[in-house]
Amino acid sequence: MHGTNDNRNISDNAKMKFKLNHRWLPPDSHLSDLVKRKFSKLAELVRIEAAEVTLEKHPENSPPFSAKVHLAVPGPDLHAEEKGHTPQATIHKVVAKLARQIRHRNQKLLTKRRNGAKEVKPWNRSHQPLSMQTA
Repeated sequence: MHGTNDNRNISDNAKMKFKLNHRWLPPDSHLSDLVKRKFSKLAELVRIEAAEVTLEKHPENSPPFSAKVHLAVPGPDLHAEEKGHTPQATIHKVVAKLARQIRHRNQKLLTKRRNGAKEVKPWNRSHQPLSMQTA
């Protein structure tokens, strides 16, 4: 099977768009359910607006399975890619990588909020170039 799609809404949030692509791998309901469960857990960490997951099988490579994920979230999008010896292991690895990215991002935002924005000094006419200053 090359390039089959399994478009499913994986969360109760009707706004999230989800696309699961299989390349050189037959669609499998058990695999789709695993992806659904894993992304539901990720959706608890961050609001996911859209997710595109591509699962590929390349028997000539070792490990033969790969997963690529693109998550559209508020702010910069998240991307991850992993390889594994089974499709399930590959999904677990890529979701773990995304969870680390999300936790790191959330911690960074929290630290920034705790420290507060640096105070911005009010604009002062004396900082203008001489050509713009008036008497």
